[in-house]
Formats: sequence, structure tokens, C-alpha cells
Amino acid sequence: TEPYWNYKGRNIVTPGNEDFVRTFLYENDALHREVGRLRNGFMNNAQALLHGDLHTGSIFANEQGVKVIDPEFAFYGPMGYDIGNVIGNLFFSWANRCFTAPQDTAAARALEDTIRGVCDLTAEKLTARYDELVTFPLYRAEGFCRAYLDGVMADSYGYAGTEIIRRVVGDSKVMEVTSVTDPDIRIPMERALIKMGIFLIYNINRGKKENSGKQFGLLCNKAETGTIEVLCMHHPVLTFILEFRRKNLTLTDNGCLRIQFKKIT
Repeated sequence: TEPYWNYKGRNIVTPGNEDFVRTFLYENDALHREVGRLRNGFMNNAQALLHGDLHTGSIFANEQGVKVIDPEFAFYGPMGYDIGNVIGNLFFSWANRCFTAPQDTAAARALEDTIRGVCDLTAEKLTARYDELVTFPLYRAEGFCRAYLDGVMADSYGYAGTEIIRRVVGDSKVMEVTSVTDPDIRIPMERALIKMGIFLIYNINRGKKENSGKQFGLLCNKAETGTIEVLCMHHPVLTFILEFRRKNLTLTDNGCLRIQFKKIT
């Protein structure tokens, strides 16, 4: 709650971003409503045993397997909290690369592929495990599995947003942000990350029935010129990436992104 209501005075806001944080976080009632819903799920939805502080620095992976460390914050909560924390932390590397080395488009695209892969493969593997493990008849009713897992992924995007905002504004920072010392780069990068977090929180209940890889391909192959709103898209993570790369970001009051397309080939 502190990134949205600094009642303990522990937030650390980069000089030059004070008014931005006040407007977009402290005085944003619509955002507070959505964060309140996510907080309620965090406090009361004992869905699974979670790591509690899962991020890229807690995961070691190679061809032989995956190891996870530092489980001291483990608790029972919504599955999307762990998933969202991983997704959110991947965005820091991506934003750092986009702002500090914009010419390195190959690295940015590799990170985008990683984010897309985490989203897609998580959803696919959850579906496979559900089909394998769940036998209770009511939970096998037509449409229940899809609704349940859509809820997990919706939570994941929402908690990804809260993780991004917490790491930018709160007192627990990440190196990808703090290592940027030039205010001309740091300030716009932080603002973009905050807007990204807000976008993910606002759009957690958008349609997610399309595979994000497929949706990303459809977006990148568009040839129209004009303006569309992200609310008509299916995958909140990838639509934000597409807009961010075009540098035409406009966040409206209701949390939708308005995109001005030029020529996308």
C-alpha cells in the first residue's frame, strides 16, 4: 500500500518525479480501487504455497534444471503473486536496455521474447497440470478451468504491475533502475515503468484467450495508419511493449493506452 499512500514516509522518489508520483499514484482513486482488490486477494486468497519474494535474482536455471533460493517469505496466497513478481522484474532489464542502449534492438527483442515466453508457457503449463491433476467433478465442468486459470493470469499481470511500481517508488530498489545516474535518462525511464505498472493493473481483466505470441505477431504485422486503444487487444503485456517501442505512449484517465500508429512493417 505504501507506493500509493506514503503514510510511513518510507517511499524514495527520484528528485524531479515528485509531482508525477503524486498525480499518478498518490491521488489516483481509480488505481487505488484496483490495488485494493489485489491487496485483498493477497491477504485472503490462500490458493497455493508461494515463495513470497520470487524474482529473477532468486532463480537459477540451466539445461539441467531450475533452482530457487531465499524462501523466507513463503506464505499461502494467490498464485499470480509469484508469477507476477517474475514478470514484473523482467521488465526492469528490458526498460534499462531500451533507455540506456536504445541502439541495441537485438537485446531488447530478446528480452521481449523472454517476457512473452514466460507468459505463454506459464499459461500452457498451468492448463496441462490442471488437466492432469484436477478430478473433482464440479471443477471439471465446461468453462470452469478456463475461467479459473484466466483469473490466475489476470492476477499475475496485476501483481506484475504492483511489483514494478513498488520497486520504482518504494524503499526496495533494483539495480537496473538505481544504476542509471543520469537524470535525463532515469526520470523518463521511471515514469515509463510506473505507467507500465499502472497499465498492467488497470488491464488485468482484459481478454486473455489469445496466445500472446500469436497476438504479438498480429500486432507487428499491422499496416494500417490511425489510432486504436489497447482495450481492444488481448494481451496486456505485449500491447504495452508494442506501444513503448513506438515511443507514442499516452495513458488516458481510465487507464487505456491510445496508440498512434505510423507504418508498421
